Amino acid sequence: MTISTSRFLTAASISTLIALAGCGPVVTPDASTEAGGADASSEAGGGTERTLTYVISTLDVDPTPADSNTAIAGFNLDGLFTDEDGTTPRSCGKPDNPSMLDRDQNCPTAMVGADGRCATAGCAPGAGCRGGVDNQLPAVADAIEAAASAQFPMGVRPLIREQFTTNKISLVIRVTGVNNLENDDAVMVKVYNAYPTFSDGCNAVTSGREYAIAADAVTGGNIEMPTIPAFEGRIVAGRLVISRPGQFPLPLPEIMGARIMLTLTNAQLRLNITEDRGTGGNLGGMFNGSQLLTVVQRLAPEFSMQVTSLIGGFVDIEEPIPTPGSMAGVCSDRMSMPPRFGNIGVGLRFETVRATVAAAPAAARGVGTCGYTAPAEAGAPRG
Repeated sequence: MTISTSRFLTAASISTLIALAGCGPVVTPDASTEAGGADASSEAGGGTERTLTYVISTLDVDPTPADSNTAIAGFNLDGLFTDEDGTTPRSCGKPDNPSMLDRDQNCPTAMVGADGRCATAGCAPGAGCRGGVDNQLPAVADAIEAAASAQFPMGVRPLIREQFTTNKISLVIRVTGVNNLENDDAVMVKVYNAYPTFSDGCNAVTSGREYAIAADAVTGGNIEMPTIPAFEGRIVAGRLVISRPGQFPLPLPEIMGARIMLTLTNAQLRLNITEDRGTGGNLGGMFNGSQLLTVVQRLAPEFSMQVTSLIGGFVDIEEPIPTPGSMAGVCSDRMSMPPRFGNIGVGLRFETVRATVAAAPAAARGVGTCGYTAPAEAGAPRG
């Protein structure tokens, strides 16, 4: 099969978006009830443990930042606060940006050392405050739109948002072991790919509707055992915070007729939560450029050379991630065999609404439910 250059670049770039995945600690989740229900009192928190269940209602890629002072979504994934000209050692030549959502991702400029590390983090974006956010996703989205505008007439950003707001892609987030919605020092966060069980009102994600967890997102049919290890987290002043980075499964729109699920590494998320919704969501993680090249070689090997020359332009994190005193890692080495690349940081904004979960996982989207397309159909899913 012959694949056009623009179609290939589309596949490569979107695969880049998806390869935003990470590895994290394996955590054994606690069994508990859905939001509004309760089980035994928690010894640590002194309250009644609950499980809060949400579905992502919007997921957004930021506009391309005007400069390194423009706040964007994401997190500081390499511990560096790179200056605006990208000359900070081991930064892969890419400046970082500040975060408006989570100010501990920023550092007062006066507190940034010659090695790009921060003595005391935390400041509001603006003069005298340097950001540490690693997020090349806006640049990747721009590259896709430039290379494959015909394949994405509405644009990459609107397409990704539309997939989530119309229930074509559904990600369920369950927060277990919750004792207090304002401050709780130990909760678990589990993320699953899921399918809507309803067939009307498909063009909006509204509170309280039911989703079936995808069977391949759990082990042994048990929703308390997600295949992606649970995050350890806490709630601080009403904001859900991941305590240790982990993995985050990120499905993206179909590429060449196939749905691709990639996993962000070194991933974390934060979200202001109430019983009914989550706002101000910040999702970040990274994927490795070499992994992207592997995907390209599998999907369209005839374009491997062209993509090899492009990947390094998005890398903003060394591989391995730099630590104080460690040997220099790789940003881009196209001459090695095989070529070697560092990591590409990603950040997205998101919101959630309350959801419920079906008793049993589902192997596939139900016939006639939102987002379903019959195998013989080439048209749009249900609306």
